[in-house]
Amino acid sequence: MKKKNKMQRLVWDFLELVVHAAPEELANLNVSIGARRLGTTPDTLCHAFKTHYICTPGKIMTLNKQGAFNKLIANRRAHGVKQALKILDIRSNSNFSEKYRKRFGCTPKETIKKHKKSLVAADQEKSKNNIYLNSESRSNSYR
Repeated sequence: MKKKNKMQRLVWDFLELVVHAAPEELANLNVSIGARRLGTTPDTLCHAFKTHYICTPGKIMTLNKQGAFNKLIANRRAHGVKQALKILDIRSNSNFSEKYRKRFGCTPKETIKKHKKSLVAADQEKSKNNIYLNSESRSNSYR
């Protein structure tokens, strides 16, 4: 029973390590480094994941890097696919794009285009509101 709890704790500790990592930290993190930080071996970590999570730590890393890509784009810290992948230290653009498309239904490039479109629309709406507010304040000052 203690071994099961220890394995579950190992899985949760690794998930916490990966989920709370900044994109730059995620770039320097892999299964071996994560296992070393947790005081175990990569094999033990993989076994714990397969036993309790039906997934591998590598898959978790991939999913989190995809999420980190979206955060980089949304926070305007990266303006293109290559820049974001460089921050995340992803060396295979095609492999990342294929897995990203399977998960989100569009390529990273399409995601950036959609995001830029929504930013332009938000900026236009903001400028309309500013024009309206400015014209309203001028009309109030003449009263």
